[in-house]
Amino acid sequence: HKSMTIVYTKDVDSSEYVYVYKNGVSTNIFSDAKTVVKSITYDKNGEQLFFAYSADTAKKNKVFDLVYVDLRQFDKKNFKKSKLKVDRLELNSSPQMPEGYCVEETASFSEDCKLLTFKIKPRPAEEEKDTLLADEKFSLDLWSYTDSVNMTKQLVAGNSVNNIYSAIWNIKTKKWLQLGNEYIQTVTLPTYTDEMLGRCATSRPYQIKSEWEYPVGTDHYIIDLNTGKRELLLKDFIGQVYYSPDMNYAMAFDAENGNLLSINLKTKESKPIAESLNLVKEIDTPTYKPMYGVLGWGEGYSLYVYDQYDLWKIDLTGKSAPQCVTNGFGRENKKVMRAVMMFNRTVEKRIYIKDEDFKLFQVFDGETKQLYYYKVDGEGGFTKLIGGDYFYSVKAFGLNDVDICLWTRENFNEEPNLWISSKYFENATKVSTLNPDMDKLKWGSVELIEWTDFNGKKSTGMLYKPENYDPSRKYPTIVYFYEKSSDGLFRFHKPQPSWSIVIPSVCTSNDYVVFIPDIDYEIGYPGKSCYNKIVSGTQALIERGIANPERIGLQGQSWGGYQIAYLVTRTNMFRCASPGAPVSSMVSAYTGIRTTSGMVRMFMYEHGQSRIGSSLWESPMRYVENSPIFFAPRVETPMLIRHDDADEAVPFQQGVDLFMALKRCGKKVWLLNYNKEPHNLKSRAARMDWDIRMMQFFDYYLKDAPMPRWMKEGI
Repeated sequence: HKSMTIVYTKDVDSSEYVYVYKNGVSTNIFSDAKTVVKSITYDKNGEQLFFAYSADTAKKNKVFDLVYVDLRQFDKKNFKKSKLKVDRLELNSSPQMPEGYCVEETASFSEDCKLLTFKIKPRPAEEEKDTLLADEKFSLDLWSYTDSVNMTKQLVAGNSVNNIYSAIWNIKTKKWLQLGNEYIQTVTLPTYTDEMLGRCATSRPYQIKSEWEYPVGTDHYIIDLNTGKRELLLKDFIGQVYYSPDMNYAMAFDAENGNLLSINLKTKESKPIAESLNLVKEIDTPTYKPMYGVLGWGEGYSLYVYDQYDLWKIDLTGKSAPQCVTNGFGRENKKVMRAVMMFNRTVEKRIYIKDEDFKLFQVFDGETKQLYYYKVDGEGGFTKLIGGDYFYSVKAFGLNDVDICLWTRENFNEEPNLWISSKYFENATKVSTLNPDMDKLKWGSVELIEWTDFNGKKSTGMLYKPENYDPSRKYPTIVYFYEKSSDGLFRFHKPQPSWSIVIPSVCTSNDYVVFIPDIDYEIGYPGKSCYNKIVSGTQALIERGIANPERIGLQGQSWGGYQIAYLVTRTNMFRCASPGAPVSSMVSAYTGIRTTSGMVRMFMYEHGQSRIGSSLWESPMRYVENSPIFFAPRVETPMLIRHDDADEAVPFQQGVDLFMALKRCGKKVWLLNYNKEPHNLKSRAARMDWDIRMMQFFDYYLKDAPMPRWMKEGI
């Protein structure tokens, strides 16, 4: 199109020249000899651009600098006469560039298009000719107790651990400023304000504690983008900080005390707010409790936040009391209300949420697991529109005041097709058919079941039954679990090769019952908590004549795999079990490494999912009691373990340890290691193979099918 501006490079005598094309005319704006050009990037309006260039003749590790171009300089009437000024920033040679540093070749424009943001990094070492023989070389890592960042994380992160710093170039003043340093991890630039104030946060002073604590404290700063001066706002703070779009106020959630603080960023005065509200979510892990959620900023320094059931509007100035936007409807009816926003910031270019934006709410019933949508009526009440035994997801609602709603609907027997209707679900029409052949397959049904656990507490779980379920028949049953799953009662399960776990629709199609119980945990006793729910729930299935007591198997992955390994050391009621990526010893896994992040796993046991709640030396017997490997002689359940040697989450050695312990004790056990596959299988071929072998294992033990050759003879 004639109005389009195109910037491109052209190879000329082994150099890359930069051209601008507009109105049918190409103009050369950059033409240095022996130059490499990279990373041509526009601002969001297409009015400015930058690119990186290097005349460095080194074959590798070239040193780049940046060029800025203001396309608004073009003469719109006479493009041929336009004189386009190109700014070579020459940052590498500027006096404020730290010694031994240079510019990274990637950069971007700030949201307001007033700043060019980039990073500086250590200048690459000069390339030397390698004259050493292979047997003259060695590689060394030094692990030291003084390392604030553990060596494993250093190896994963490379130079970014300490040495790459954020910087900005001010387009108006044509000056650049280094913002980051060895302590500053993130610098956030202003988005919706002319105030040259940024913010930054760092956990670096407390980094060493992150190996065993979660979360660790963070220092929060306000940064003057004209001078680079930082002012400390919060020190060693655990929680979240939300800044108003104009950078005049902030709301801080103090997770240590469960308090909300309003902070005036001009005066630095802070005060507690909304003290009467309970906005803190109850969790069963030994760490700080989070907020239920923050929806966004309203006008006049108000913030919309959720409690367990309702939406509240909080005034950070303290002039108005907290206002319940949903009028207490959620708490009164014990239903979780979450707003469906009817505007799009990108489309409407609005910063703040308005009270009139709340026209539609998603309402979830935690008892029945049903989901509904309600609209706000004229009297401040709510009218039910649509819902029931389905999971709904609204994709677009009333954008630009158009009377239209796009949404999906699904449940176990219905794939998530797209529907179109009016804003409030009238005249609904299904516009897609994802699985037209579903009616040719045996499928099944799902229901929510309840029972009483060994502590006398009401328990819930999901029960999947085969199609044409016969109540007079006792079915082979697979018990799968992780933590809590029943909120997904009405979700569709696409039949596909499994990444790691059983697919309920595949199992019911093959005449299995699948039972997925919810688990509540007691801190310090994750294995015992699992036993309480899984065994009591399975007994309830047997007593109700659903599960064949001689044909019940276990399957789970990761945290579920660990729990299975624990269960079979405490009960022999299961005919077979297939744990994936199981932790067999909490003692050795405590100091294991998550290889993708390089993080040590200690924090997971003290404050995370493993729920021990104390260190190995504070509670050594808790680690032993919850470790299956110490009780391997008790196991009578045949086990198919799957643990892959490229597992990035649970050390592969954990699966090997469990296998070797059971083998040494004379137990029936197999271990599948899909070579170079991660925690959850990635390649489709491996997933298909695992699906086949897993179901062959269950068919043999739970359906008396012939033993597959690989189980009998090995490979």
